[in-house]
Amino acid sequence: MATHDFQHRSLQVELAAAYDKIGDIQGGRYANHLGQRQKAREGYRKALKIREALLSAEPANVSVRRQGVVSEILIKTGRAAESIELLKKSLLTLQESFAHSPTDKIAHFRIGVVQAGLGKGYAALASDEKSSATKSLANWRAARSWFQKSQEIHKSFFDAGDLIGDDAARYELVNNGIKTCDAAIARLTGK
Repeated sequence: MATHDFQHRSLQVELAAAYDKIGDIQGGRYANHLGQRQKAREGYRKALKIREALLSAEPANVSVRRQGVVSEILIKTGRAAESIELLKKSLLTLQESFAHSPTDKIAHFRIGVVQAGLGKGYAALASDEKSSATKSLANWRAARSWFQKSQEIHKSFFDAGDLIGDDAARYELVNNGIKTCDAAIARLTGK
């Protein structure tokens, strides 16, 4: 029975990832796509529903949380504020863990990942066309602050030679996030 549950959960995680990839191809915000944004949102919502069910069934399962990328999906479906709240809770948990074990490199790295996610969330809020210029500017500044915090952690791992593959690419995404924020802030302030 336990094997069946694991296989079912594993298939659900893979299905959610597939919906993400299809959504990115159909109308993703950050990549070349087919321009089918409504279909992309439908795929992202399906992925989110699967992940929410997995998290509801196993709220303490760290692998489900890590695999989940729920915050990314929330951002892609226009729910950046929810993403930010979820990430702030995750950050508090990680910071508590790191405080109890300050040599835990994995917890330290995950803090940087969550901070980058917060940067993305605030950048999504700042990009909302319905936001006033003042609110947009505040959100761009918050995004930059979170990206900066993440960059500091990623840089320490990069300088130590501990970043390879996707982790190294994440460092570059954080650096690009800072550049995007700087450009937006300059545009809004005229500086």
